[in-house]
Amino acid sequence: MSELRHNPVTDEWVVVATTRAKRPDGFAQRAARQAMECPFCAGREHMTPPTVYYSSDDGEQNWRVRVFENKYPAFTQDGKPCLRCEEIYRVLRGSGCHEVLVLSPDHDAHAGVLPVTQMQRVARAYRERYLALAQLEHLRYITIIINQGDGSGATIEHPHSQIFALPMVPKAIRREYASALRRYRRTGQCITCEVLRHESNGGGRIIFRNDHFACYAPYASAFPFELVVTPVRHMSDFRDMTDEEVDAFGAAVREASHRIYEKLNDPPYNAFLHSGPLRDGKRLAAAFHWDWHIRPCLTTLGGFEHATGLIINATRPEDCAEFLRDGARAGDCHY
Repeated sequence: MSELRHNPVTDEWVVVATTRAKRPDGFAQRAARQAMECPFCAGREHMTPPTVYYSSDDGEQNWRVRVFENKYPAFTQDGKPCLRCEEIYRVLRGSGCHEVLVLSPDHDAHAGVLPVTQMQRVARAYRERYLALAQLEHLRYITIIINQGDGSGATIEHPHSQIFALPMVPKAIRREYASALRRYRRTGQCITCEVLRHESNGGGRIIFRNDHFACYAPYASAFPFELVVTPVRHMSDFRDMTDEEVDAFGAAVREASHRIYEKLNDPPYNAFLHSGPLRDGKRLAAAFHWDWHIRPCLTTLGGFEHATGLIINATRPEDCAEFLRDGARAGDCHY
């Protein structure tokens, strides 16, 4: 029997239909690799725009993390945004920033296989670029994404992140803010903090936690093996982390990505940050809780999803969480 599940964080409904399920090991796959002359590899820095940030123990030529403007940006630093109207339409200039952050000089080492110390270095680079871009007064929202593997939207195989700084807050994010505020006004509590308490008390969907971050499968997961990594301490803004929490975040992202890599045999996935707005964040400080999402690309949306906005998930998040917690490999798991 299917279930309609309400997500209290986003105030949206998701259909969970186990009769349509594949076994979790049925999602396991290995993405094909293609050789190419990679512009993100060390020694080919001339193939990209100039470096705007790097992290290294031995000078810029031996970088371990490197950031530069995207060669084909979705948003550009060409002045402040300007809104104009064309009869019934409104147009806002795409003034912002679009950067590439290369996770490692190693062409084959994505977030799931990098050493923990390297992902901690990546997390520090995320924060440094976030803080730098947040200083631009006309920007309103920053997100960080990873498209990993064929089918994820990645056009270059070398593991990398993209950082988008926008002149507006996207509608999906504003809906999440509004849902968090409604819940807070009704209960006086942050809904994500409530979720973490519930899941830690036997909810069955916690996958792991360290001193500062927890990883869980959302109760109303829209996609198979969808994961959320979120700080245990309440904070609404990515900029609120201490140095210790930044390193713990890097370790948690690596652990979550590694479990997806190991248990599902390196599927393509999308990962992304949801944080508070760059401006006017005080009203959300107590209500909203930032997080990092990972969504393996294991299914495609069909006509029902496009027609209704309701997503049918053929797996129970409880089963996915159990599968990712235990020690069995994908081929050894039987459901």
